[in-house]
Amino acid sequence: MRAVDMQGLACKRAITSPLCGPCANARSVLATCRPASPAPPPPPPLASPALTVPRWPAPCRARSLRCAVGPSPGPAGPTPSSPDGASSSTNSSSTNSTNNGSANSSGSGAGAAQEDPLSLEAAAATLDVIWGLARRRQVDELLRYFPDSVVDGADELRSAAESDRPLTFRDVVEYGFEIKGFTFDSYAERHLYFAPPAAVTRLSGFRTAPDRCVLRYAVAERQEQEQAGAEEAEEAGAGAAGAAAGGGAGGAGAGERAILTFGLECREMLSPHYRSARIDYVWQVVSVTGEADPAALQQHQLDRRGGGIRSAAAGASAGGAGGAEQQQAAERDDAAEEHPRGPHPCIPPEAVVAAQLAALKADDAATVFAFASPGNQAATGPLERFAALLRNPMYRPLLRHRTAAPYRRKMLSANSYSEVAKVVSDNTGLDNTVEMVYLWELSRQGPAAGPFQGCWMVDGVSLVAAKVLS
Repeated sequence: MRAVDMQGLACKRAITSPLCGPCANARSVLATCRPASPAPPPPPPLASPALTVPRWPAPCRARSLRCAVGPSPGPAGPTPSSPDGASSSTNSSSTNSTNNGSANSSGSGAGAAQEDPLSLEAAAATLDVIWGLARRRQVDELLRYFPDSVVDGADELRSAAESDRPLTFRDVVEYGFEIKGFTFDSYAERHLYFAPPAAVTRLSGFRTAPDRCVLRYAVAERQEQEQAGAEEAEEAGAGAAGAAAGGGAGGAGAGERAILTFGLECREMLSPHYRSARIDYVWQVVSVTGEADPAALQQHQLDRRGGGIRSAAAGASAGGAGGAEQQQAAERDDAAEEHPRGPHPCIPPEAVVAAQLAALKADDAATVFAFASPGNQAATGPLERFAALLRNPMYRPLLRHRTAAPYRRKMLSANSYSEVAKVVSDNTGLDNTVEMVYLWELSRQGPAAGPFQGCWMVDGVSLVAAKVLS
C-alpha cells in the first residue's frame, strides 16, 4: 500500500471543533477515511477550550465557556449591575438587597456576607429609599414601590379627562381611600406627599409572615419659623395669653410629630440582567397608617400642667387652705386628661378634631373654643357667645353625645385638612336618637396667627347629614 496523501485526498470531511460557530478563530480538523496502513495517532482530547486554544481573544473564550460549559454569570470580574441597580442614585439602597440576593442564587462571591432579600433589613432599606424620594420631592418614582393592584386601581378611578395624562403618585394619594385592600390615611398623605418630615427614626419592626412585615417610624416636622419673633411675643405676654386660652403654642418651631406604621409584602419581580433576566425580591407598601406621637403629646401636657400647677401653687401660698384645694383639684384634672387642651405645633390635625370631640362630649366649651382659629374666634366669640351657639339645634347633638368616630380624613393641601365624623347622640331635646354627620375644616396657621403659628386649628364645623335612629 502506498502512503496516503493528506493534502490530496478527495474523500475528506470537516469536523467542527466544540467551539461556537460565531468564533472567527474557530478551526477545522480534517479527518480522512481510515487507510490500510496504520493511521497517525489521533490528537489529544480537548480538556478545556481555553487551554487548547490559548491565542483566542477574551470574548471568544467567554462564548466558548457559555456554549461548552453552560450559562455563566458573565466575564471574569465583578457582575454587572442591572439597569435598576446602583447606577441610579435614587434607587441604590433598595436594589442593593436584590442584587445581593441574586448573587447568592448564582453562587458567586462565596465567603462574602450577603444580605437576605427577605430580611427585615432589606425591607428597612426599601423604606429608606422611599423616605429619600419623598424628601427630594421625586414622588412619582414611589409608584414602583406600590403593588400593581394599587396603581391599576388608581388608574381605573380616574375620570375620563384625567386618563389622557400619565398616572402619577398624586393619583394614588387622591384615590387611595377607595382602592380595595389598600390603606393610605391622611397621615400618609401628609408625610409622604404634601409635607415630608425633616427627621425620621425607625422605632420597631417585626415579621407577620415569611413575606410580610410591619415597620414603625417616628417622624418630626421642623417648621422654618423665626424663633426671635416667638420669643419677643412670649416676652410681651402673648405666650401667657395663649396658655390661658389652652396651653399656649410654645415651641412653635418644633413642628408636628407623629408615628407612621408601614405594612410591606415581598413580591417577585422579573428584572433584566446581563444578557438574560432574573427574578428579584422587592418589598412593596400595602398599607400606611399614622397616629399622633404619644411622647410629644405627653410632653405638651406636662408643659401645660407645669404652668397650671405653678399658678395654683402661687394661689395656695397667697390664699391658704382654699388655694391648696384649688391646686389639688388642678392636679387631679391634669392627671385625668387624655387629650390636649389647647393648640400646639406638635399636635396633628386628626388629634385636634379628636380633642374637640372629647371636649364636646364633656360639655367643655372653653377647650372647644381654644382650638378655634383666630378668624373663627373673631366670628363666633367671645367664649360666652360661642357657648350659646353650641346649644342651637344644629350643634346641640355634639354636646354630651354618645359616640363619635371619624368617617373620612383627607389632606386638601399641605396646610389644609378636612375630616368627616359621625356622631350618635340623644341630646336633641326630643325622645329621639340621631346620627349626625359633621365636616371639620382645619388649617395650619401662618405668621399672622402670632403665638399659634404652625398650629393646626379649626376654621369651621358644618352639618352634612342627619338621620333618626330611634
